[in-house]
Amino acid sequence: MVSDMAKRKPNIVDILIIVVVVALCAVAVFKFGVVNQKESAGVDDSEEQRTYTALIDEVHGSELCEHGTVGFPMTVNHDDLWAFEGKNVPIHWHNDLEISLPREGEAIYQVYRKSYTVRPGDVLLLNRNVPHSCHSPNNSHARYSTFLARPDFIYGEYGSDVERRCFRPFLQNSSVPCILLTSRNSCTRTVIQKLNETEALFDQKTFCYELKIKGLLCEIFYMILCEPQNDLAKFV
Repeated sequence: MVSDMAKRKPNIVDILIIVVVVALCAVAVFKFGVVNQKESAGVDDSEEQRTYTALIDEVHGSELCEHGTVGFPMTVNHDDLWAFEGKNVPIHWHNDLEISLPREGEAIYQVYRKSYTVRPGDVLLLNRNVPHSCHSPNNSHARYSTFLARPDFIYGEYGSDVERRCFRPFLQNSSVPCILLTSRNSCTRTVIQKLNETEALFDQKTFCYELKIKGLLCEIFYMILCEPQNDLAKFV
Protein backbone atom coordinates (compact mmCIF):
# COMPACT_ATOMS: atom_id res chain seq x y z
CA MET A 1 0.00 0.00 0.00
CA VAL A 2 1.49 3.32 -1.08
CA SER A 3 1.68 5.97 1.63
CA ASP A 4 -0.03 9.35 1.33
CA MET A 5 3.38 11.02 1.16
CA ALA A 6 4.34 9.02 -1.90
CA LYS A 7 1.04 9.77 -3.59
CA ARG A 8 1.29 13.54 -2.95
CA LYS A 9 2.70 15.59 -5.80
CA PRO A 10 5.70 17.77 -4.88
CA ASN A 11 4.81 21.40 -4.24
CA ILE A 12 6.91 24.54 -4.32
CA VAL A 13 8.15 23.97 -0.76
CA ASP A 14 9.48 20.53 -1.63
CA ILE A 15 11.26 21.92 -4.69
CA LEU A 16 12.88 24.72 -2.66
CA ILE A 17 14.08 22.21 -0.06
CA ILE A 18 15.69 20.10 -2.79
CA VAL A 19 17.35 23.16 -4.35
CA VAL A 20 18.77 24.25 -0.96
CA VAL A 21 20.12 20.77 -0.23
CA VAL A 22 21.80 20.56 -3.64
CA ALA A 23 23.33 24.04 -3.18
CA LEU A 24 24.71 23.14 0.25
CA CYS A 25 26.25 19.99 -1.16
CA ALA A 26 27.89 21.97 -3.97
CA VAL A 27 29.34 24.49 -1.49
CA ALA A 28 30.70 21.67 0.67
CA VAL A 29 32.37 20.02 -2.32
CA PHE A 30 33.87 23.35 -3.43
CA LYS A 31 35.29 24.13 0.01
CA PHE A 32 36.69 20.63 0.30
CA GLY A 33 38.44 21.06 -3.03
CA VAL A 34 39.87 24.46 -2.06
CA VAL A 35 41.20 23.12 1.25
CA ASN A 36 42.84 20.20 -0.49
CA GLN A 37 44.36 22.51 -3.08
CA LYS A 38 45.79 24.77 -0.36
CA GLU A 39 47.16 21.80 1.59
CA SER A 40 48.82 20.35 -1.49
CA ALA A 41 50.39 23.75 -2.23
CA GLY A 42 51.47 24.25 1.38
CA VAL A 43 49.45 27.44 1.84
CA ASP A 44 47.22 28.13 4.83
CA ASP A 45 44.61 30.84 5.34
CA SER A 46 47.02 33.14 7.16
CA GLU A 47 49.36 33.15 4.15
CA GLU A 48 46.72 33.47 1.50
CA GLN A 49 47.09 36.65 -0.58
CA ARG A 50 44.31 38.80 -1.91
CA THR A 51 43.86 38.59 -5.65
CA TYR A 52 43.96 41.79 -7.67
CA THR A 53 42.65 42.31 -11.15
CA ALA A 54 44.47 44.95 -13.15
CA LEU A 55 42.03 47.63 -14.33
CA ILE A 56 42.85 47.90 -18.02
CA ASP A 57 40.92 49.30 -20.96
CA GLU A 58 40.22 46.18 -23.00
CA VAL A 59 40.09 48.16 -26.27
CA HIS A 60 43.15 50.41 -25.96
CA GLY A 61 45.18 48.60 -23.29
CA SER A 62 45.62 51.70 -21.15
CA GLU A 63 45.54 51.36 -17.37
CA LEU A 64 42.35 52.88 -15.99
CA CYS A 65 43.38 53.64 -12.41
CA GLU A 66 45.25 56.87 -11.70
CA HIS A 67 48.48 56.88 -9.73
CA GLY A 68 48.73 59.25 -6.82
CA THR A 69 46.57 62.35 -6.56
CA VAL A 70 46.13 65.56 -8.55
CA GLY A 71 48.19 67.44 -5.98
CA PHE A 72 50.83 64.72 -5.60
CA PRO A 73 50.90 62.62 -8.80
CA MET A 74 53.17 59.79 -7.69
CA THR A 75 52.76 56.62 -5.71
CA VAL A 76 54.68 53.59 -4.44
CA ASN A 77 53.12 50.14 -4.68
CA HIS A 78 54.26 47.00 -2.89
CA ASP A 79 53.48 44.38 -5.51
CA ASP A 80 53.39 40.60 -5.41
CA LEU A 81 52.84 38.80 -8.71
CA TRP A 82 50.95 36.04 -6.89
CA ALA A 83 48.42 38.64 -5.75
CA PHE A 84 47.38 39.38 -9.33
CA GLU A 85 44.80 37.36 -11.19
CA GLY A 86 46.65 34.65 -13.09
CA LYS A 87 49.84 35.53 -11.15
CA ASN A 88 50.86 37.98 -13.86
CA VAL A 89 50.28 41.57 -14.97
CA PRO A 90 48.76 41.62 -18.48
CA ILE A 91 50.05 43.91 -21.19
CA HIS A 92 49.10 47.53 -20.57
CA TRP A 93 50.46 51.07 -20.72
CA HIS A 94 50.03 54.35 -18.85
CA ASN A 95 51.09 58.00 -19.01
CA ASP A 96 53.30 57.75 -15.93
CA LEU A 97 56.94 56.82 -15.69
CA GLU A 98 57.43 53.52 -13.86
CA ILE A 99 60.40 52.23 -11.89
CA SER A 100 60.45 48.60 -10.81
CA LEU A 101 62.65 47.59 -7.88
CA PRO A 102 62.72 43.77 -7.38
CA ARG A 103 62.59 42.56 -3.78
CA GLU A 104 62.30 38.78 -4.10
CA GLY A 105 62.54 36.32 -6.97
CA GLU A 106 62.74 37.03 -10.67
CA ALA A 107 60.28 38.95 -12.82
CA ILE A 108 60.23 39.04 -16.61
CA TYR A 109 59.03 42.25 -18.23
CA GLN A 110 57.91 42.06 -21.82
CA VAL A 111 58.47 45.45 -23.47
CA TYR A 112 57.38 45.39 -27.09
CA ARG A 113 59.16 42.32 -28.49
CA LYS A 114 62.03 42.27 -26.00
CA SER A 115 62.13 40.57 -22.60
CA TYR A 116 63.97 41.91 -19.56
CA THR A 117 64.65 39.67 -16.56
CA VAL A 118 65.01 41.68 -13.36
CA ARG A 119 66.27 40.41 -10.02
CA PRO A 120 67.00 41.95 -6.61
CA GLY A 121 69.85 44.38 -7.21
CA ASP A 122 68.44 45.57 -10.56
CA VAL A 123 66.36 48.63 -11.41
CA LEU A 124 64.07 48.94 -14.44
CA LEU A 125 62.73 52.29 -15.68
CA LEU A 126 59.81 52.05 -18.11
CA ASN A 127 59.00 54.97 -20.38
CA ARG A 128 55.48 56.37 -20.43
CA ASN A 129 52.95 55.01 -22.95
CA VAL A 130 55.08 51.90 -23.51
CA PRO A 131 53.10 48.61 -23.63
CA HIS A 132 54.52 46.16 -21.09
CA SER A 133 53.56 43.08 -19.13
CA CYS A 134 55.11 41.16 -16.24
CA HIS A 135 55.30 37.53 -15.18
CA SER A 136 57.66 35.24 -13.30
CA PRO A 137 59.59 32.30 -14.78
CA ASN A 138 58.05 28.92 -13.96
CA ASN A 139 55.30 30.73 -12.03
CA SER A 140 57.73 31.35 -9.15
CA HIS A 141 57.18 33.90 -6.40
CA ALA A 142 58.20 37.49 -7.19
CA ARG A 143 57.81 40.64 -5.09
CA TYR A 144 58.83 44.13 -6.11
CA SER A 145 58.26 47.80 -5.35
CA THR A 146 56.75 49.93 -8.10
CA PHE A 147 57.31 53.68 -8.26
CA LEU A 148 54.97 55.61 -10.57
CA ALA A 149 55.20 59.32 -11.24
CA ARG A 150 53.75 61.76 -13.75
CA PRO A 151 56.69 63.19 -15.73
CA ASP A 152 55.78 66.85 -15.24
CA PHE A 153 55.76 66.29 -11.47
CA ILE A 154 59.54 65.93 -11.80
CA TYR A 155 60.53 68.24 -14.63
CA GLY A 156 58.01 71.02 -13.92
CA GLU A 157 56.83 73.21 -16.77
CA TYR A 158 56.71 71.88 -20.32
CA GLY A 159 59.32 73.65 -22.44
CA SER A 160 61.63 74.29 -19.52
CA ASP A 161 65.31 73.44 -19.90
CA VAL A 162 64.87 70.43 -17.60
CA GLU A 163 62.01 69.05 -19.70
CA ARG A 164 63.58 69.89 -23.05
CA ARG A 165 67.16 68.82 -22.38
CA CYS A 166 66.81 66.06 -19.78
CA PHE A 167 63.41 64.39 -20.14
CA ARG A 168 62.26 64.97 -23.71
CA PRO A 169 65.13 62.94 -25.26
CA PHE A 170 63.85 59.94 -23.28
CA LEU A 171 60.10 60.55 -23.27
CA GLN A 172 59.92 61.04 -27.03
CA ASN A 173 62.52 58.45 -27.96
CA SER A 174 60.92 55.29 -29.29
CA SER A 175 64.31 53.56 -29.52
CA VAL A 176 64.68 53.68 -25.71
CA PRO A 177 61.42 52.28 -24.27
CA CYS A 178 63.11 51.39 -21.00
CA ILE A 179 66.42 51.53 -19.13
CA LEU A 180 67.71 48.55 -17.15
CA LEU A 181 70.33 49.08 -14.44
CA THR A 182 72.22 46.04 -13.15
CA SER A 183 75.18 45.53 -10.83
CA ARG A 184 77.42 46.39 -13.79
CA ASN A 185 76.21 50.01 -13.70
CA SER A 186 78.17 52.19 -11.32
CA CYS A 187 75.12 54.12 -10.08
CA THR A 188 72.80 51.16 -9.39
CA ARG A 189 73.58 50.82 -5.69
CA THR A 190 73.04 54.55 -5.06
CA VAL A 191 69.80 54.53 -7.07
CA ILE A 192 68.49 51.62 -4.98
CA GLN A 193 69.39 53.41 -1.74
CA LYS A 194 67.48 56.50 -2.81
CA LEU A 195 64.51 54.42 -3.97
CA ASN A 196 64.44 52.71 -0.57
CA GLU A 197 64.48 56.12 1.11
CA THR A 198 61.66 57.28 -1.17
CA GLU A 199 59.56 54.23 -0.32
CA ALA A 200 60.10 54.70 3.43
CA LEU A 201 59.09 58.36 3.23
CA PHE A 202 56.00 57.52 1.19
CA ASP A 203 54.93 54.86 3.70
CA GLN A 204 55.59 56.96 6.81
CA LYS A 205 54.32 60.28 5.39
CA THR A 206 56.21 62.49 7.80
CA PHE A 207 56.02 66.30 7.67
CA CYS A 208 56.96 67.66 4.21
CA TYR A 209 57.65 64.16 2.88
CA GLU A 210 56.31 65.31 -0.50
CA LEU A 211 59.13 67.83 -0.89
CA LYS A 212 61.79 65.32 0.11
CA ILE A 213 60.40 62.70 -2.28
CA LYS A 214 60.41 65.15 -5.18
CA GLY A 215 64.04 65.96 -4.49
CA LEU A 216 64.95 62.27 -4.33
CA LEU A 217 63.13 61.56 -7.60
CA CYS A 218 65.11 64.32 -9.30
CA GLU A 219 68.34 62.69 -8.12
CA ILE A 220 67.16 59.21 -9.12
CA PHE A 221 66.12 60.22 -12.63
CA TYR A 222 69.34 62.21 -13.09
CA MET A 223 71.41 59.08 -12.39
CA ILE A 224 69.26 56.76 -14.49
CA LEU A 225 68.97 59.06 -17.50
CA CYS A 226 72.73 59.67 -17.52
CA GLU A 227 73.40 55.97 -18.18
CA PRO A 228 72.22 55.93 -21.84
CA GLN A 229 73.33 59.52 -22.45
CA ASN A 230 75.01 58.64 -25.75
CA ASP A 231 71.66 57.44 -27.13
CA LEU A 232 69.68 60.29 -25.62
CA ALA A 233 72.10 63.05 -26.60
CA LYS A 234 71.16 62.59 -30.26
CA PHE A 235 67.67 63.91 -29.49
CA VAL A 236 68.65 67.00 -27.50
